Amino acid sequence: MRKLDCTNVVVETPAALSKIAWPSTEIVHLSFSPNHTVQEICENISILSQKKKVAALSPEQILTLREKSGLRMLDICAKLSEAGLSFCEGKLTCEETDLLSIDEYFGVVFHLNRFGILSSAWLPNSFSDAAKIEHLFRIREFDDRTHSITHVLLEFQPNVSENSWLKIVALTRLMLDFTKHISIADYGLEQSKHISSEWLKKGISLGVNLTY
Repeated sequence: MRKLDCTNVVVETPAALSKIAWPSTEIVHLSFSPNHTVQEICENISILSQKKKVAALSPEQILTLREKSGLRMLDICAKLSEAGLSFCEGKLTCEETDLLSIDEYFGVVFHLNRFGILSSAWLPNSFSDAAKIEHLFRIREFDDRTHSITHVLLEFQPNVSENSWLKIVALTRLMLDFTKHISIADYGLEQSKHISSEWLKKGISLGVNLTY
């Protein structure tokens, strides 16, 4: 089991990181409020990226920034890259039938990758089994073209059955043999506290290999 060497820092004010005590971890994930502007986000990333690799935002948050700022997606991605962003959190919250949002999600990850920013990818637990398989195909096809996915997170919900969860773990490992990391953690999310040690042990035997 590999550990994701990451610390989460919540940015509460526009210049919150100007007096930060540097975390010991290799990666620092910055959580921003919806009120932060592109400039404020980039300023904070720039401060931290002088010392650490920085993870921040999700494709959905970047799309919201585009709408609020009026900037082009390419311009936002260029600013984030110039500030020193290394990773984007691949959080995905749309419905499985919302193919437009899913396409936009991958479009953002594609644009980020053009500027050297990598991303995780999520397999939402809310998707049906058929939709999960289809989404795994999307992730596979996308990474075959871009080589931009750092790890794939299996979103966990307490109401899922053990058999269902283990089936998805095994299916993900079989379908995504390109990636070294099937994860229950993302840059800003740690799920192991919701998974029993027995389930986790079985999940590890089937391919889960990344957590905090």
